[in-house]
Amino acid sequence: MRVLTPTDNRRLNELIGFLGITIAILVALSLLSYSPRDISLNVSAPLLETQPTRNWIGPVGAHGADLLFQGFGYAAFLLPVGIFMVGLRWFRSQVVESPVAGIIGYVLLLLSAPALFSLWHLPEVRGAVPAGGLAGELVSAGLRAMLNTVGAHLVAVAAFLAALFLTTPFSFTGAHQWLRGPIGGTVGRIDLFGRIRARWAAWKEIREHKRLRQRVEEIRIAGRPAVNQPPAAASPLNKAASLQEEEAEEERRGPVLIREDEKPGKAFISSEPKIAKGATNYRLPSPSLLRMAERGEKMAEDDMKECARAIELKC
Repeated sequence: MRVLTPTDNRRLNELIGFLGITIAILVALSLLSYSPRDISLNVSAPLLETQPTRNWIGPVGAHGADLLFQGFGYAAFLLPVGIFMVGLRWFRSQVVESPVAGIIGYVLLLLSAPALFSLWHLPEVRGAVPAGGLAGELVSAGLRAMLNTVGAHLVAVAAFLAALFLTTPFSFTGAHQWLRGPIGGTVGRIDLFGRIRARWAAWKEIREHKRLRQRVEEIRIAGRPAVNQPPAAASPLNKAASLQEEEAEEERRGPVLIREDEKPGKAFISSEPKIAKGATNYRLPSPSLLRMAERGEKMAEDDMKECARAIELKC
């Protein structure tokens, strides 16, 4: 199919792709702005001089949209989608794989989708055109006559899935894996509510942490409360403040020595250093450190007396 296969000339491919994309946009706009009151092949309306066309693409769009909806119903939107995809491939100079299978699938899609719309009795297009159009009414009536209602639904759904398989990357195996994944499947496998609850709990924890830090800063600035105040109930805030006060008190006390004969956890403050038993590598300092240091300068006796008087007055 040469229509679906770009040429070797990239400029020509870009031109054809651009024209195809433009046509697809025009058709889509005409379908979106369709009005059953506009003049068309089977609708008589006032002259354009007295009442302008409501369609965004004018009389051409009104005639084209009415013809497409009359023929395919809501499935008429598949036409601009197909033209757009083909134009995009021409614009990018991308070769279409299996063009014959793509055309067969697209035709099957244009027949199965209107049939499903007619079998499901969807609302009419703008309240004037059947949901499946003429094609949907003919195909659905033929299926019901041969296979009854249940068989007609099964065949229409099977044809629709086969059309998707031929025209899109749709795969039954891929669909099955998607349904079993974390996104699809039952409500139990969709962990959206669990994620929302986890984020809410994390946000509350961060907010509580910030509030505690702010409260601790306020306590540091304002100081400890008065002694005669009643003790506050045990709370994370009071625990945090008491822990910080205990750490500050330990820093003021100095080093804590733990005796070996005491039970673990009990500590006491000792003014005597702990002497290690057994041979050590420690050496006593040299006696030369006890000698008087040589002065580099001499002070007069009067200056020393004046300094002594100043010290006595100060003390």
